[in-house]
Amino acid sequence: MTNAANSTYKGMAAGLNVYGGVWVVAPAVNNPSEDYGINGYFESHIKGTQAGHIYGGGFWINVDDNFVDLAGGYFICAQDNGIYEATATTFTNAIYIYGMRAEFVATSTASGGVYMFSSNTGNLLINSIFRAADTGPSVGYESSAAGPDVASIPIGTIKMATLSDGTVLYVHAYSSAS
Repeated sequence: MTNAANSTYKGMAAGLNVYGGVWVVAPAVNNPSEDYGINGYFESHIKGTQAGHIYGGGFWINVDDNFVDLAGGYFICAQDNGIYEATATTFTNAIYIYGMRAEFVATSTASGGVYMFSSNTGNLLINSIFRAADTGPSVGYESSAAGPDVASIPIGTIKMATLSDGTVLYVHAYSSAS
């Protein structure tokens, strides 16, 4: 395998308490401006007649026999995305997206449908679509009238989307505690 210029590639031995099987660290990039991934960019091309499902990439955790999950709220998570601020920085202009940006760019009509997400749980009932790390702010839930734009926040709502013109769309919700 050839290393990319100025990158670090390490294969990890099984059983180590490290980030994963392959660890690639890109150097700090000064003045980034490209639309491509700083640490990785993957592109596939397909042609011919489709013969089944097609995935551009996948992350799976296969739970083997005799695995014991620990109590205490530990995650088993197929993918973790995030933005980490190592030191105090001024966040004033950029739009920060810590999950992902999903794009569908086409010139043809997709008569079979276009969806942002597809879920398959093998017919098992999920607990909820999102799991919040707090009492609601991390999923945009407004339980009370608070904050800088208090007059415009409908209590008991979740901020569903912010349009490019700044308009916020809400979904009405209620708490299981109410």
